[in-house]
Amino acid sequence: MQVDEENKNQAPIVDHADLDSDEEKERKEEEENKSESKIVFNEAGLAEIAKGVPAHIVFLSGHHAQTLFKILYSEKWTEIATGESTQKEKTETTLKIFAWHQDNEVFYFVNIETEKIKLGYVNQLIASFFSQVGKVGQIVVLNDSFKMKYPDLGSLPSEGLAIRTHKSSHVSGDAAKALFSKIGEPAHFMFATGGIGAAALIHAEFNGLHAFQATVLIEGHYVSSESMQAFAPIVEHLGLKVDLAQIAKYKGFKTVLREANNRGNSIYS
Repeated sequence: MQVDEENKNQAPIVDHADLDSDEEKERKEEEENKSESKIVFNEAGLAEIAKGVPAHIVFLSGHHAQTLFKILYSEKWTEIATGESTQKEKTETTLKIFAWHQDNEVFYFVNIETEKIKLGYVNQLIASFFSQVGKVGQIVVLNDSFKMKYPDLGSLPSEGLAIRTHKSSHVSGDAAKALFSKIGEPAHFMFATGGIGAAALIHAEFNGLHAFQATVLIEGHYVSSESMQAFAPIVEHLGLKVDLAQIAKYKGFKTVLREANNRGNSIYS
C-alpha cells in the first residue's frame, strides 16, 4: 500500500463557501420563524387595571373549560384585551381576555385561541400580560387531556372524570392540602404540563404567587354536560356563584355546545 507522504498530514479541505451558505440558510430560517406577541388592553381594560383591585386570573386553556365559561358568562362578561401575535408579517388574535365582576372581586378569564397560538408565542404573551395587569390575586389554569394519555391509569377512579393538578411552590400547607383533597391529586411526575399553563406557573413561581393548574382527564374530545360539570370543584374554589348541576338550563347552552363540538370535530379530524 502506498501513502502520499506529502499530503497525509494535511487537514481535510473545507469548502467555506458551503459553510457560509449553511449559516445564511439558518439565519434566513430564523428570520422567517421570528415572531412577536403582545397583549393589547382596550379602554375598558385600562380602566380595570387603574382601579388597582387584585384580579383572579383564570386561563381557559382547554376546549371543555372554554365551552363551560362561554355558556356561563359570555352574555355579560366584558372584553378587555387581546393577544396579538405576528409572524411572517401576518398578525393573528391568539387569545382574548374578559373581565367578570362578582361582589367586590374581579376575575380575568383568559380564553386561548388553541388553533392559532404557537409555543413560540407563549412566553412573550405571558410576559406582556403580567407586566401590564397590575395586582394579581391567584392564578388558575383550566385544562383537559385525554384520559388514555395519563401515565398511571390504575390510580384513577373507576367512575367519573378525574382531575390532576400542578401547582407553584407558593401553594403550601393547608392550601396545598385543600387543593389535593377537594380538587385533584398531584399529577404523576411523567404527566408534565406545557404551553400557556407551564408559562403561567413559572411566572407564579418566580414572583411568589399562588397558582395551580387543574386538568380534567376526559374520555374524548366531545364536550358534554358531564365534562363541563367536572370543573365544579374549581368553580367552587374560585367562589363563583353558579350551579353547574343546572348547566343545561343556561341561556345559549345548546347553541354554544353545538358550536363547540362542531369546532372540536374540525380540530381533531
